[in-house]
Amino acid sequence: MTGAFCDGPLREYVSGAGIAARYTAATGAEVAEAREVVRRAASGDGAAREVLITAGRALGTALAWTVSLLDPEAVVMGGGLGTSGGLLDEPARSTFAVRSPRPDPPPIRYAQLGPGSGLLGAALTRKPAGSAARHQRWTEGG
Repeated sequence: MTGAFCDGPLREYVSGAGIAARYTAATGAEVAEAREVVRRAASGDGAAREVLITAGRALGTALAWTVSLLDPEAVVMGGGLGTSGGLLDEPARSTFAVRSPRPDPPPIRYAQLGPGSGLLGAALTRKPAGSAARHQRWTEGG
């Protein structure tokens, strides 16, 4: 993905590992994961804030492109960073709203199953026939 907000693969901007690597490259301070970048941003670290804001903008741009291709009724964000809100959320939402090709973009919602929702979804796609009924019983508490 190249453009106004990032130059390279989206994962280098939006993934937890990508956020940590970009912060380390910008500051020389080694961080192992995005959570540390989030903590530093909350403590007033300007470089950490900028890394998260640019990650949000890159995500918003990618979501707008996805909407233009797939025309979904809603966009669901999952994963640890996708459901964390904060400095990533506002730039993602505002960039999405500006760059969306639709005059009334679809809503962005958080995955209801939390940070592990993507992993659960991937696992369910690999289950044999009949797993949909088991998943429905599981999600309904049955």
